[in-house]
Amino acid sequence: MNPLKRKAPAPADVLVDDRPTKAGGKNAPTPKQREAREARARQLKAKPQSRKAKSAARRTAVEQTREALKSTDVTKLPKNEREPELIYTRDLVDTRRNLAGSVWIVAVIYFIGTTVAGSVRNNVFQTSILFLSLFWFLAMIVDAYLMARQVDSRVRGRFPNTTVRVKGYAARRAFSLKRWRRPVPREIPPGNRWAQKD
Repeated sequence: MNPLKRKAPAPADVLVDDRPTKAGGKNAPTPKQREAREARARQLKAKPQSRKAKSAARRTAVEQTREALKSTDVTKLPKNEREPELIYTRDLVDTRRNLAGSVWIVAVIYFIGTTVAGSVRNNVFQTSILFLSLFWFLAMIVDAYLMARQVDSRVRGRFPNTTVRVKGYAARRAFSLKRWRRPVPREIPPGNRWAQKD
């Protein structure tokens, strides 16, 4: 008999964990990849989702997003609209008078003007309406471009390490009428206005 050999503990000395085990818990063995895959397949097969149900769920999600965009509370907006850079950009655009916001008014005036000019067959009037409309559209594009550059400069001044692109975002918002903008304009703090220097 080897005196250095340790004696195995008696069965009574072995600690037994009598706590109930739960599937997938720490007290249960980790399921194999194939078993987990089969379990997910059974779960999907047990709850088939029809095309009608998917369409209804999609409509519900779209409606919820649309309602969230109508809120003036930043915390209720969709996640992709809560970026501080985008909030600051929206505030700057909403506190500025933008020529781009009159695009729909100019389009209506142009349509009415060309219709009237065509009915009376006045070429001079029709040409004048055309050139005035083109000039105004060009002025709106230039104004939106300059505004977008200014917004980008202000955003990068406040958020030096930002990777969010705001030029296109600011231009798109400027070309919308204020009542149609989403997210809707909120009550803008003084620090987010054009008159406030950072």
